Order: sequence, then structure tokens, then C-alpha cells
Amino acid sequence: MIGAILEYQFLQNAVCAGILASIVCGIIGVIIVEKKLVMMSGGI
Repeated sequence: MIGAILEYQFLQNAVCAGILASIVCGIIGVIIVEKKLVMMSGGI
């Protein structure tokens, strides 16, 4: 499984994109909850 991820470039890109997206979504989620913008984020 790990060998397949390291072998193909598109899988490396997909893993990197997934990790970056999870970090960004986590940060944005905390900001939305802290500023009480939950109703606005529901529309997005």
C-alpha cells in the first residue's frame, strides 16, 4: 500500500492535497466556531 503511494506521482499529489486540505479545513473550522459564524458557513 505504501509502495503504491510512493510509486505513482498522482497518488503522491493526492495524498499531499488531502493533507493540506485537512489542515486548512481544520483551521478554518476553528475560526468559524470562535467567531460564531456557523450559520453563514452552512450556506457555503
